[in-house]
Amino acid sequence: MNNGLLTDYCGPAALLQNHEEQRIEALHSYNLLDTPPEPAFDDLALLVTEICQAPIAIVSLMDQDRQWFKARIGLTFSQTPREVSFCDHTLRQKDGLLVVPDAMRDARFEHNPLVTGETGIRAYAGVSLVTASGQAIGTLCALDTSPRDFSPAQCHALRTLSRQVMAQMDLKRLLAEQQQLLTEQARAAEALRESEARFRSTFDQAAIGMGIASPDGRFIEVNAALCHFLGYSEATLLEMTVHQVSVAEDNDKNSRLRQAALNAAAAGEGSRTYRMEKRYRRSDGQIVWGELSGTAVFSSGKPLYAIGQIQDITERKQSEERLAHLMRSARCLLWSAIAWEVEDGGIRWESLHLDDEAGQRFLPLPPIPGRSYFERAYLQRHPEDRKRTDQYFRQKIHQDESFSQEFRCQGSDGEWHWLYETFHLERIDETHWRVVGVVTDITDLKRATEELQNSEERLRALTQFSPDMITILEGEGSVRFQTGATSAVLGYSQTDLIGQNALDYLHPEDRAEVTQVLLDLVSGESQVQTKAFRVRHADGSWRWLEAVGNNQMENPAIRGIVLNSRDITARKEAEEALRRSIGLLQAVMEGTDDAIFVKDRQGRYLMLNTAGTRMIGAGVLEGAGQEVVFASESERAAFLPESDRCVLETGSVQTYEETAASGGAAARTYLTTKAPYRDAEGNIVGVLGISRDITEHKRLQGQIAQQEKLASLGGLVAGVAHEINNPLAVISGQAQLLQMSSDAQIRADGTAIREMAQRAARIMDSLRSYARPAGLAGSSRGNICDLNHVVHSSLDVIAHKLRNFEVDLKMELSEDLPPIPMDTGEIEQVIVNLLSNAGDALRTRPIGTREVRIKTSLDQAGRTVLLSITDNGPGMTEAVKTRIFDPFFTTKDTGEGTGLGMYISYGIVAAHGGTITVETREGGGAAFRVRLPLPANKSAPPR
Repeated sequence: MNNGLLTDYCGPAALLQNHEEQRIEALHSYNLLDTPPEPAFDDLALLVTEICQAPIAIVSLMDQDRQWFKARIGLTFSQTPREVSFCDHTLRQKDGLLVVPDAMRDARFEHNPLVTGETGIRAYAGVSLVTASGQAIGTLCALDTSPRDFSPAQCHALRTLSRQVMAQMDLKRLLAEQQQLLTEQARAAEALRESEARFRSTFDQAAIGMGIASPDGRFIEVNAALCHFLGYSEATLLEMTVHQVSVAEDNDKNSRLRQAALNAAAAGEGSRTYRMEKRYRRSDGQIVWGELSGTAVFSSGKPLYAIGQIQDITERKQSEERLAHLMRSARCLLWSAIAWEVEDGGIRWESLHLDDEAGQRFLPLPPIPGRSYFERAYLQRHPEDRKRTDQYFRQKIHQDESFSQEFRCQGSDGEWHWLYETFHLERIDETHWRVVGVVTDITDLKRATEELQNSEERLRALTQFSPDMITILEGEGSVRFQTGATSAVLGYSQTDLIGQNALDYLHPEDRAEVTQVLLDLVSGESQVQTKAFRVRHADGSWRWLEAVGNNQMENPAIRGIVLNSRDITARKEAEEALRRSIGLLQAVMEGTDDAIFVKDRQGRYLMLNTAGTRMIGAGVLEGAGQEVVFASESERAAFLPESDRCVLETGSVQTYEETAASGGAAARTYLTTKAPYRDAEGNIVGVLGISRDITEHKRLQGQIAQQEKLASLGGLVAGVAHEINNPLAVISGQAQLLQMSSDAQIRADGTAIREMAQRAARIMDSLRSYARPAGLAGSSRGNICDLNHVVHSSLDVIAHKLRNFEVDLKMELSEDLPPIPMDTGEIEQVIVNLLSNAGDALRTRPIGTREVRIKTSLDQAGRTVLLSITDNGPGMTEAVKTRIFDPFFTTKDTGEGTGLGMYISYGIVAAHGGTITVETREGGGAAFRVRLPLPANKSAPPR
């Protein structure tokens, strides 16, 4: 039907109900639009046609701008625009029923293309399909192409069946929802199992201590690392509480932090994780330090348990204590090293307890005559620092207090040294103060600090502008630090992933391997690992990263696994595209029977497909990659084929035919095309070639040419034979009259003339037979005959000749040959001709050695019957073999043959749809093989 007619119709638009959006939503909830037909709905539509005696019935679903038929009987199209729909009017009926006895007499439908067009709807009865929520989403209706009414019983049946349609729809939706629920439950269960397995693996194999404790502090689970840290067995720890293994002074702080985190998390105001450094008491009484990271797990607003991770920081704490002790010792040592005194209202510096020798040991200064070391030290201060020192001192001179500062002092080496001084003022009288202080050389510290700042700036610049991501992971996989490159690579901000488990963002297929790599790094089995894997981008897609992981758990500044990750998505996509291209190229190369090869400039084969290996031989690849040096250009020319040299020197494409033999097999003909093989810079570095075996094609071309030649010659011969027969008939008649003469000589002449005429007539008969096979109108080739029977009948004709030549005839006739369609007379003529020629060929052999073999059989495929006639005569040369089926070609002496026998035999076999071939070599006999096809619907009998 022409749906364009329906689309162009501009009839009255159906009024939308007040709740159209809810109606469309209810319709779409069933997910039935554009689904395949279903028997449940088709059966109900068919039942409607039987009850209402109508040719058309549909189950219609009314979408926003179209009506679509879930089931239809009598219609070829599956939907119409809503604006031409009868059913749209049905939806607006209060009782849900619409009956139209004659649409041509109804103003609503008289111009409707469904009425005026090819469909020709004249009568309609429809009932709304109403959901449980009262939404009319479609109709069940019957339609007729003739005006008619629908009985109350039929309308009642429509209402009943419409409820059945809704019941089927509700059932289908319920089953779909149940299936979706089961699928989601299975997916959730699988995710839970994976999560539990992942957590269990991480928990058990983590290199840091991990434990799970109840709200009252009792251990529920502990891992091996925590047992090692605390010195208890797993069984012992599971009978203890967190408080029992903690130092009492730290328990209160631990409890306060934990409770504060729980309260904030319960109120939705803070994190459920808290951190602190605390002391633990091992089983042997030793005090150890641990960095605790605790996370509370809630259910229905109540804490179920807490997961704690404890990192051993004992060595770090001990190092910090040793450093603090050294710093305290240094300060005590320096307090009594230097002193100043202020008097006379001005500032005059003198050293009370520091001589030049001690000062020079501290910081060598250039000599200044008449000045003490301490005065020189003041004068050698940087001008800016000296001014600042005087100003600061005058501000503090009336206050008994301490102050400190950093300043620069120029030593005798001309370099500026950074010093740190701390002073304490003591009033002596109204005009005198004593300043006691300590000075420390902090030049190395300043340089180290500056270098550290520069290093941090460089690192910050590298991490800010580097396209690679740097990540620090905790032992269980959670992210502690992430550089800004995360935004460019994965679409997350620098802080989005902090605290998240990086393993949760891995592709499911990569998660197990990456988890094992992380475990190997944490356990110390490997210090550095490189791995490629997929990570979920913020937009939901997957990105390939290549990461180098480094175990820095023992580095106190890091204490984690450092990952340097690079986005290799483009590289992976390129590799995949290259793999597909290589696979496609490989499939093309290996899927062809043509030889495809690549040779270098020395003529060595670099690549050869399977077909080329069969054609040329695998050994040609053995010298690939080895340097070939030619002593002269003539030696190179002799080694390289002319076609290769032409391609390499001119860059042109060469196409030619060549004949070659491989592995001792017979020579075959190939069509070869060679083109220049270039490198990325366009230089010719070799030859790319394709060779196709066209031996069979050439043979078929020769056969076609032979058949065309024979057909043309046959027409000519037939015409010549016809024209010669007329004068021969006159000559023969006149010769008969001469035979009736009373003169003996005339009668003898008449007899001779008539014999020559008869011989000419026989030649003409042969010529007509020669022309007949290609187009014999009344042929009996359709008769089903037994080839063995034809062989025996042929022997009856030719046996006497073979006996005269004393030929030993041997036969091997298959007993299970199926009968085949043939003209027995024509096939007998072929067999007699072949046997006669074999007898003639054997006359040159000694008596007692002459032999002819006749054999019939089925070929291996079982689709042709094979007749073989073989003799052990002198055979024939290649030149004779080439022309053996040409007309008028004969090897017999003049007057012994017409040269038409083999030609006619060839035409007869070809007319039967078969083939005749000869295998021979000079001095080795000849074997003629005739293949005749089985009938199209006939297979070989079982053997």
